[in-house]
Amino acid sequence: MRKIERFDKYMNINKLNDNQVTVNCGLSVGLLGKARRGDSDLGDKAIEKILSFYQDINRVWLLTGEGEMLKDCLLYTSDAA
Repeated sequence: MRKIERFDKYMNINKLNDNQVTVNCGLSVGLLGKARRGDSDLGDKAIEKILSFYQDINRVWLLTGEGEMLKDCLLYTSDAA
């Protein structure tokens, strides 16, 4: 599975459209569509922009498909009353 296909899964789960992602991440208009058509996959710069904005995505999963889609959420609690 290609990086764009994995990112599409994330987009579908989070109900994101191409325009939202393009604006939020500062991607070139049409980049996601070109990647889907097979003209190219998501490049390193696009991946970095995506991971910078959508910080819950597991980098290893997006790049390789291994592991879980989302980073583990850590809960911090205070013992102070």
